[in-house]
Amino acid sequence: MKSVVLLLIFSLIWILLSGYFELLLLGFGAVSILFVLFILKRMRVLDQTPIEFKINPFKLTVYFFWLLIEVIKANIVVCKIILSPKIKVNQNMIDVSLEPNTEVGQVMFANSITLTPGTVTVDTGLKSLVVHSLDLQRETLGELEKMGQYVRLCETKDS
Repeated sequence: MKSVVLLLIFSLIWILLSGYFELLLLGFGAVSILFVLFILKRMRVLDQTPIEFKINPFKLTVYFFWLLIEVIKANIVVCKIILSPKIKVNQNMIDVSLEPNTEVGQVMFANSITLTPGTVTVDTGLKSLVVHSLDLQRETLGELEKMGQYVRLCETKDS
């Protein structure tokens, strides 16, 4: 059953990302998807790994719009830095405590940091992330911790 679900998900992603509907490219996509499913089956990933997303859909939607606003604000800051005649930035690497409990939440948190302009998740650990900040300010660490708390709120109570 997992194979069929993954086949449908991978097919949908392939079609949406490629945007081509030519027979040859659809054939390449089908062969690629079947190859990935074959490899996953041989690795016994499909049999042993449960597919669980312990994320609250309503809170995830709220988080998405909050993150969208944060990305827009960060874009404006990065544009100001780039367009200023004298670029004065305070680049730095910082450790950010890992707030979310689940793996999905941790990946969501790390990707949200990288998605926000001016910050990149460089390394992940068990209890923290190493983040590069283009312009480290006093508020930066607080904003990242706030993001982690928002992601943790998206996780369901049984996680």
